[in-house]
Amino acid sequence: MTTVGPSYRISLPALAAASLVLVTTALVLVFFVAPTDADQGFSQRIFYFHVSIAFTSYLCFGLGAWKALVHLWKRNPNADLESYVGIHQGVIFGSLVLITGSIWARISWGHWWLWSENQPVLFLVLFLFYASYFMLRSPPAAGPPRAHPCAVSALSALLRAPASCP
Repeated sequence: MTTVGPSYRISLPALAAASLVLVTTALVLVFFVAPTDADQGFSQRIFYFHVSIAFTSYLCFGLGAWKALVHLWKRNPNADLESYVGIHQGVIFGSLVLITGSIWARISWGHWWLWSENQPVLFLVLFLFYASYFMLRSPPAAGPPRAHPCAVSALSALLRAPASCP
């Protein structure tokens, strides 16, 4: 038997402390160090959060679709659960993307939402496809009868993701 190397496990309190330090540092840099934009002024600072939240949302959707593919390919029930968690987190971050984008649009354009802008509309479509994934998961019967349609839904929604990317 060969070992690949030592396995490191970081404790939850250490991760929480590191997260607190990093988030506090980011807030200080955003609000006190970064210069104010000449065109958009103070409202531009929302993009420091908005863009990173959007990337996280896309990453979670991609992870959910990847795990759905693994579930369909290998019939692994753990992959179904991991797909569900990834999509769940993606929908949470997607909600934050829509909220922060609307706040910025209100400040910059004077409107909460413009249907003429392709990127927010396409992201909303992607978000709604993944939100509809939860309707497939709502029946009480667990296992393959529920997992397979959910996996197909997660993969088909991912096909719409490139259109919503900047």
